[in-house]
Amino acid sequence: ETTTRRVALDDLVSEVATAVGEEYPDASIDTTGVGGRLRTNPETLRLVVRETIENAAAHAGVSPSVEIWTERADGETQITVADDGPGVPPDELEPVRSGTETDLTHASSLGLWLIHWGVQSLGGVFDVENDDGAVVTLSLPAADDDA
Repeated sequence: ETTTRRVALDDLVSEVATAVGEEYPDASIDTTGVGGRLRTNPETLRLVVRETIENAAAHAGVSPSVEIWTERADGETQITVADDGPGVPPDELEPVRSGTETDLTHASSLGLWLIHWGVQSLGGVFDVENDDGAVVTLSLPAADDDA
């Protein structure tokens, strides 16, 4: 779907974080936001944010700590999800970063692909850094509708 509308960004992130927290009660999930609205496709954004938070809660260990924050800078809105787990294995990231899978080089699931395709369809990009856990940043055009 290509429909866009105003979305209260922090509300959307908080709602998704709460829902994921209910599914993963051993996870500690905290959100920090900047407020404001974003003109985007809310269904796609919700799907991408959910997959990102759920990946952190599911793969970061027994009682993971997940932090989520939103920022706005340089014409972008960023949603960052950081966990204290082992990080994302390089062999999972490489096919998504290169955009190509082969019989020998492929992701084990569609989660990272879903994030990649979803963010791309919203006009953005995503990045993963492994730094004392996984840090996933979703960078979207600001499309700020507050003015």
